[in-house]
Amino acid sequence: MISKTYSDLRAALPDAEIVAVGPSVIGTVSPAIVSFDAAVQSAAAAVGARYISLSSPDVLDPAMSTQDGGHVTDSGHAAIAAAVVAGLK
Repeated sequence: MISKTYSDLRAALPDAEIVAVGPSVIGTVSPAIVSFDAAVQSAAAAVGARYISLSSPDVLDPAMSTQDGGHVTDSGHAAIAAAVVAGLK
């Protein structure tokens, strides 16, 4: 479905610059996240999209987690934004 999403997007917007942003993770980057990140990067490359990884290197650390452990704090959002801005330059 990742590849189909990017293929459909490219077909609908043939001249658009597409920017793909990979998954972020709080804490350890598991093999499943590495695999998912690679799938997004591959699908983006197939349609000529720019790719920005948030897990290689990992832009988040556990201190950026809310009490529930599943969401990021303001500093986490700032770290994600900084990584995306850097990737766009």
